[in-house]
Amino acid sequence: MRPAAPPARRILPLASLIAIVTVVATTVAPAAPADAATAAVTSVLDRTNSYRASAGLSKLKLHPVVKDVAFDWSGTMRSKRSLSHNPRISIEMPDGSRASGENVGYACGYGSLQKNTNAVMRAWLNSSGHRKNILGDYTDIGIGIAYDSGRDCVWATQNFGRYTSRATAIPVYKFTEAPHTRILGTPAVGRTLTGDHGNWSPNASFAYRWYRDGEFITGATGRRYTVTKADKGHDITVRIFGKRSGYKTTVRGARVTVR
Repeated sequence: MRPAAPPARRILPLASLIAIVTVVATTVAPAAPADAATAAVTSVLDRTNSYRASAGLSKLKLHPVVKDVAFDWSGTMRSKRSLSHNPRISIEMPDGSRASGENVGYACGYGSLQKNTNAVMRAWLNSSGHRKNILGDYTDIGIGIAYDSGRDCVWATQNFGRYTSRATAIPVYKFTEAPHTRILGTPAVGRTLTGDHGNWSPNASFAYRWYRDGEFITGATGRRYTVTKADKGHDITVRIFGKRSGYKTTVRGARVTVR
């Protein structure tokens, strides 16, 4: 079978959704090299702050935890080949934010990770709703870029937050105990796996995300996950986010292979 031809150039900020997005093939594709992804994030940050400066606004600081939230959501959109807002953004953003916003976008066919990222950024700047977030009363930003090199498509996320002080924006306290996560249960089709976070000190609240071979499993955001036929022969990973007001969000993970 011949591989499908790459799609023609197209850009999608959030406003236009399924009709065009669904033409992208659902093949497994390699991700971009880490250095290329880092350069793309830096370019979005620089263009965002340049645009804010032209309006007389202060620069946004790249928040390490918010960046992880944005990165995970872009990866989720890539794995689903879709475009949507993160329904768990209020849970996953660090505590202490007085306001938050999100931009998401998609572009294909521009020839590279960076060129597709540039296309998304242009689309955001040409959209009044997305510009409103870029020029919003925020202090911090997280940026996530996910690239499908086989299809030459980028999914991008900007998450914005407003913090009243750097102490709340970048928590200074760390959990004194944050044990390694375990996955309880038999990794076999039809069986239930449980993410065991152990005993943290001080106490934390937890969020869960399950992955198959590094790709987020749509809807798998609970403590328990039921193994499906699609998981057979693949690695299943759980990432557990421990959160507490004034503390650095800490992530623990564990992995099993379904036989």
